[in-house]
Amino acid sequence: MEIGYIFKEFRTSKRITLQEASQGIVSVPFLSCFERGLTDISFTHLLELLSRINVQLSEFEFLYQMRNDDDNDLLPNFQRAYQNGDIKQLQNYLTIWENKSGKFATLQTIQLKMMLTTLGAATITNEERTILEDYFQKIENWTFF
Repeated sequence: MEIGYIFKEFRTSKRITLQEASQGIVSVPFLSCFERGLTDISFTHLLELLSRINVQLSEFEFLYQMRNDDDNDLLPNFQRAYQNGDIKQLQNYLTIWENKSGKFATLQTIQLKMMLTTLGAATITNEERTILEDYFQKIENWTFF
């Protein structure tokens, strides 16, 4: 389940409109797209929106975990494959993510390539290093990193 759906569940349960939740943070159309899983959102904007609807990040994470199977959380799967030295599985994940579009897909692809690089099965390009540098420089809240 996408995080936007969880956000919408909280927002609608509190009878807060899209306009009320988004005001001064993101546009109404953007929030609507986020809630339908059509766009990604920055962690900073998510925190601001959660604050707006009076939901703690821990509450949000708890509901998210309750609504999702462990198999849907990819990071533990990536880590498990990496720790087991399972190059083939990491390459399978990489192929999947290389065929997706968007910033999140690009970051997932680079993460997998980095894992494969340390296992001697891939390399990171200078362009990918630049993407990571730009991404890390834009992070405003490092609480969970």
